[in-house]
Amino acid sequence: MTKPQSAKIDELEADLTEARERIKELRNDLDAANELVDQAREQLEENHATREQWIDAFHMQHDDEGLLAWPFQAWLDRRDKLSADYEALVKDWNRFVPIYNATLKPPKVGRPLQASEAQVALIHPH
Repeated sequence: MTKPQSAKIDELEADLTEARERIKELRNDLDAANELVDQAREQLEENHATREQWIDAFHMQHDDEGLLAWPFQAWLDRRDKLSADYEALVKDWNRFVPIYNATLKPPKVGRPLQASEAQVALIHPH
């Protein structure tokens, strides 16, 4: 072999070594990228599961356009019913309070006693 061919072979072997190193770097980069994609996929799956739990927990429904919405009118109706029930309960309680208070401490009947302690002792000797 002549020197130029030997130099050419050395150059090609150097290029081959460099290409192998570059391939190795690219494989490492690809492995890292695949790991990130896997992590992103897992995060998306967790987010989807959490979203489904929220949909179930809040009884959300898809509207005509396919968007998620709370059954807001049903919530308003329930709130109005609970408010009316509370007001009725307060009204009943307010009607009951005077009866309750009169049971615990009945009002004194008649006029206040005008007798002195000596006069009371004459009637009720103890």
